[in-house]
Amino acid sequence: MIRLTVTGRQANYNIIFDARETSQQLLLYACIANRVPEDRRVAMAQFVARANFGLVIGNFELDMTDGETRFKVTIDVEEGQLSCKWCRTCTRTHLQWSNATTLV
Repeated sequence: MIRLTVTGRQANYNIIFDARETSQQLLLYACIANRVPEDRRVAMAQFVARANFGLVIGNFELDMTDGETRFKVTIDVEEGQLSCKWCRTCTRTHLQWSNATTLV
């Protein structure tokens, strides 16, 4: 597992690359360091549901118990190889999507 902290325009993010060797998958999370306040979680849950509709790759997740918000992409790397370019592109995409959630 690799963890990075990134300072964005709207918030700070924790980027997590989680390699699952047994299932040959790579999960990439962009977690917003700022938690959604309890009184805003229902509004955020509605945003997450709307934002996820129609997404082809990846999804937003909201933990209603602690307010953690993150964007996740999973890639099956069975019999394949990852490239640095793919990791850079996914990280940028994650930060763009995660930045949108801080506006709710």
